[in-house]
Amino acid sequence: MTGVYAGLIDTEMGAALSSGPKTSPRQVAEKTIQGIRSGIEHVVADDSAASLWQATRQDLIKKHAEMQARWDDHVAATRAQV
Repeated sequence: MTGVYAGLIDTEMGAALSSGPKTSPRQVAEKTIQGIRSGIEHVVADDSAASLWQATRQDLIKKHAEMQARWDDHVAATRAQV
């Protein structure tokens, strides 16, 4: 099995999201094929995914807390709009 990790991919689904750079589907596909051919279990397809991959391995508890805080802020902002 091979897991593929990517940040925001430039697709129709990603078009609605404007935050940050987007990775081309071609790049994700090429990295995936390279990974499968090389027998890699975890394919990191772009810089965004590589950064997150590294951060979770350095300090998982800290990264989890940061991501939870961002989610909580998002939920609070969404509720405030209602």
